[in-house]
Amino acid sequence: MSEPLQRIKSAENYLAAPRLNFWRIAFKVTDEAYDVSRFDQIELSNQHYELFADEVYLGNSCYDLCRIKGHYHRLHEDFVQVYLLKLFADTPFPCNVLVWVEEVAMEQGKFAQEPTPLYPMSSPHELKRLLSAQRKNKKPKSADAKHAEHKNVDLSTIAPDYEIFYCNTPNLVCTPGSVNDLVLSLCCRYLRASPKQRGVTFGRAHAFVSVADGKGMVFFKQNGFMGLVPQLPSASTLVPLVLLTGYSLGLQHCLRHINLLLSRTLCDKLRNTFSFIKRTKRNLRDLSLLYYSVTIYLNQSLLHNAVSTKNRLAQELYQEISQRLELTRYYRLVKEQLEPLTVLMTQLRIREVVKAQSSLRFAIVALGFFMVALVVCVCVILGVEPMVRMLNELGIMPEGFLNLASPPPK
Repeated sequence: MSEPLQRIKSAENYLAAPRLNFWRIAFKVTDEAYDVSRFDQIELSNQHYELFADEVYLGNSCYDLCRIKGHYHRLHEDFVQVYLLKLFADTPFPCNVLVWVEEVAMEQGKFAQEPTPLYPMSSPHELKRLLSAQRKNKKPKSADAKHAEHKNVDLSTIAPDYEIFYCNTPNLVCTPGSVNDLVLSLCCRYLRASPKQRGVTFGRAHAFVSVADGKGMVFFKQNGFMGLVPQLPSASTLVPLVLLTGYSLGLQHCLRHINLLLSRTLCDKLRNTFSFIKRTKRNLRDLSLLYYSVTIYLNQSLLHNAVSTKNRLAQELYQEISQRLELTRYYRLVKEQLEPLTVLMTQLRIREVVKAQSSLRFAIVALGFFMVALVVCVCVILGVEPMVRMLNELGIMPEGFLNLASPPPK
């Protein structure tokens, strides 16, 4: 993803707006491996969610990094909840999605800068990496790093790949001057440094309205709606929205990675044409393995109905998120990369067949020369008469050839 744009943490002309608390959900997709075996795993097949089809659970899991053996322990003081989505583990292209959830506060048209005893929420915080003790083969190298490991948090910060600002509201109208319009303007300034770049609206009456693009989303849920996202007494009820968005981000990340891998592989193979033609069998094996890996991933992730058909609203929201993340475009790019790959594989197979036929013709000719040489050697060693007699017995030569059967008349 590109570097985050300049963030403006205020919205003008709303000085009389009341204080409002809402939620921020930040996502970061990574290929790094983590050991999260000691954390509790969220049961995705719970009927309460009813989001994904049964096949999607294979190779996908969600861990609550704030819950160990049923007890809640905040991983970092700034974030109420931290999740880790391990996606596509049964495919050649697995990935992990880190999710941070925090409460933020808006006061007089801007994010609250400092928390107060009465209002503990504040402006959005910088994202922290997953606790360093859980990252494989990662050792602290300084006193600060050791101190951070003791506090279960890495000191380094990272930029989010996607953000959602989630707000409960009595109505879904975003008329100018309303609280919803203020939240939308403030969040868009924070995400994209402009209140005009608000994204595309997708809404359902008496349910929710989402304003999303490829960078982030502002999600308004009407009070009382118990569909896709239930009431919000705690951050754990955000799991359905987190799963839908995280799964889509994982697909986007893997498709971009596959596209880059295909491009690099084709460029590396075709850069030296002589070597590519000379090493036909090796190149055919490498390209075939890559092609089969991509096919396996697509068949187990993108090319099937991920969201359960029983939850029509979740299906529509998932399709909307996928459209904003341009999954169709990334998939089309992968298909375009696979076309020259299949052509090259076909040409290499034809070349292997031609080489095999040439080897077979050479073997037949060599066998003929060998038989002629063998006949010559036998004739030289034993003479012509034993050879002719053998040919007579085999029926190849007539019996009177060279008058060997009877002596000539006197």
